[in-house]
Amino acid sequence: MWRFLIYLVFLQKLVAETIFLSIFAAFNTKMWKDYISFSRKAQKGLFVLCTIIVLMIIFRTLLPFITPSGKAVVENLDSLFFKTETSNRRIAEELNSSSNIDIPLFDPNSISVEFLIDIGIRKPVAQNWYNYLSKGGSFSKPEEIGKIYGLDSATVRRLVPFIKITKQIERTVLLTDNFLEQKTKSYSIDLNRTDSAQLIQLGWNSTMIDSIMVWKKSAWVSHRYHSSTLLQWNIDSLMAMKALMTPRYKKKTDDSFTIEINSADTSEWMLLKGIGTVISRQIVSYRRQLGGYASIEQLLEIELVSPVLFNDIKLHLTVDSSLIEPININTASVRRLRNHPYLDFYKAQAIVEHRKKEKFVSIDQVLNLEPFSNVQWETVSPYLSVGNLKIKKHEDN
Repeated sequence: MWRFLIYLVFLQKLVAETIFLSIFAAFNTKMWKDYISFSRKAQKGLFVLCTIIVLMIIFRTLLPFITPSGKAVVENLDSLFFKTETSNRRIAEELNSSSNIDIPLFDPNSISVEFLIDIGIRKPVAQNWYNYLSKGGSFSKPEEIGKIYGLDSATVRRLVPFIKITKQIERTVLLTDNFLEQKTKSYSIDLNRTDSAQLIQLGWNSTMIDSIMVWKKSAWVSHRYHSSTLLQWNIDSLMAMKALMTPRYKKKTDDSFTIEINSADTSEWMLLKGIGTVISRQIVSYRRQLGGYASIEQLLEIELVSPVLFNDIKLHLTVDSSLIEPININTASVRRLRNHPYLDFYKAQAIVEHRKKEKFVSIDQVLNLEPFSNVQWETVSPYLSVGNLKIKKHEDN
């Protein structure tokens, strides 16, 4: 009933304000038009909006009296705040009851889910704690337990006085014991795929873990080992295993192996140490653009061929310059000329314009063209031809 009175008061207030504005507008017509003027369309919209609001207020007021279900809806809305308050009160009571539990000293790095539940931690949070430890996580300070997901600050403050972190050696033994309890059956382990968390569970110390992690970058562990065997290993066992590891990268060629760079395909290039699929494809592709290599030093013009790589492979390279396919400057188009790595549009256009006046009889005539004034002729000349002869120079009279 009191809600009905509230809505009635609100409605009366709304009507009173409307009447006041109407009276105010009657005496201040000009100001009303200047500051609060509405178009005819806006007036219709405002009228519809006010009508909808009034109808909603009336419907909400009469709903409990029209249908029983409407009354239930109102009662449910009224009980929402009560239920929320009750839930919060229940959680607070649980926290207060858990604070009365006698908690023994414990190491947060070696505890079980059951123990965490016994000391008043909810099961999902206890499981998060255990998962964190099983993946190699650890705590070096009592306050660090606050990083466990779901563990509130009040619980952290309650547990910190009872935390005693043991030394690394003692914790390793405890983790190993827990591991043995969980893994009663021996199973095969591939050390090439293990991470540090798994090795910690095997009881390995930091020296053993760091060593195997470094060795795995350059060599393969050639055998799988049973977990029961790895649990008994020490640094001497690990050193004995290192002698059996297989290098990841073998030397692909011997000192006598050579390839001819103008005829070798990608598979032959990949026989050289340090050259894989990508670099071999770049070498062959650049050879097609040039028309062939005139010297092995041209490999340095390729982006992925570094000076270090070139020095490693140059003793295995030979070049046959007779396999170069030069461009006939008396017949080639501007597009064909400018696509060469050593030429551009201006050089190609100069060659074609000169050819329209007279044919080239020697490639040395190209040197007289302005765009070629600063060109290293020894680099460009192997790729130009005037016809059947690849290089034809003027004879001095």
